[in-house]
Amino acid sequence: ADDNNSISAARIDVRANTTWNSSANRNADLHFSTVDSNTLAERMTIRYDGNVGIGTTDPGETLHLYSSANVEPTLKLESGTTGGQGAQLEFVNSGTDADDNDIVGTIRFKGMNDANQETEYCTIYNRSIDVSDGSEDSEMHFRTITAGTLDTTMILQSGNVGIGTTSPD
Repeated sequence: ADDNNSISAARIDVRANTTWNSSANRNADLHFSTVDSNTLAERMTIRYDGNVGIGTTDPGETLHLYSSANVEPTLKLESGTTGGQGAQLEFVNSGTDADDNDIVGTIRFKGMNDANQETEYCTIYNRSIDVSDGSEDSEMHFRTITAGTLDTTMILQSGNVGIGTTSPD
């Protein structure tokens, strides 16, 4: 109860996605809320399917960050160590059926066009050219959009750089 010495400053609740009854499949989300300026607001949701949303109550991906503020959301990886290596972002394809030409990781830069359609403006991705133990080889692709078409504009492969070619020498 709220009184002069305490106030409800946070809440965790579970909400069903369907009406609870004895015959229904029961999917439920976990919602986390905190108070800012005396207003309780949802901050994070863990959906029944495992998707986590920060700033959104309906995450569409494994981790979905949303903010309507300028220059946000920001994902910050910070290491407090001195010297050595700092923070890292790793893309790992840990499947046991690795094949040549698998795409190991992708970074996509998207925004809205003037028709309010989500558009991919740039992509960076890595392809494992050879996955044979001891002779592994890869290439890094840089793709940009020109006249509405996303094409590879530069490739780094085996120490070579290709601009305007898919086979750098």
